[in-house]
Amino acid sequence: MFEKKFNWKIWFFIFLFGGIVFMASYVVLLLVTNQIVDEDGLPLHPFLIGFMCFMFCLVCSTYVATFITLLKQVTVHKNTAFRVDEEGIHNTLVFVYLFAFVIVCNVKLIPWSAVRYVDNEEKEGMYIRVKSKEVSTSFIGRLIIGILGYHFCYSFNKTKFSQVERATVISYCISQSSCQTPDDDLSWDIFKP
Repeated sequence: MFEKKFNWKIWFFIFLFGGIVFMASYVVLLLVTNQIVDEDGLPLHPFLIGFMCFMFCLVCSTYVATFITLLKQVTVHKNTAFRVDEEGIHNTLVFVYLFAFVIVCNVKLIPWSAVRYVDNEEKEGMYIRVKSKEVSTSFIGRLIIGILGYHFCYSFNKTKFSQVERATVISYCISQSSCQTPDDDLSWDIFKP
């Protein structure tokens, strides 16, 4: 069993999204109280104010959820990016960026039986594809992990994977599921020297 801790980037994102939400709520307050005017000094049209408030609230709702999720991860789970044991991968996050939206979901458990593909790139970190129905997370988290896979919070880890940790993950994947590796797939042969 091993676990990885988050690096400084998690705090940067917590402060970034917290600051954005604070500033956006201030702008919405200014819009609602007619303190923002057009170039002639006249108040903005109520339709424009409503539309702008709606757009700010829509985008910032994902930022509020991201802020709360990240803060929960560093406080409740003691700054742990993920924990690996014989059952699976526990208490981790999945991220997706879609235009101005940032969605972060907590993942309670990715069981080894759900793993269907593992890629062990030295430079890129580890990556797995899973059967999303077996993952213990929200609907949106299942959708994200089903489409994008799981990257072990690659750029947010304080330390890189050691050879022993890589071997541990691969052995769990192979022994408890019917997963593939790039070496098992014949189509990968064209990329080998």
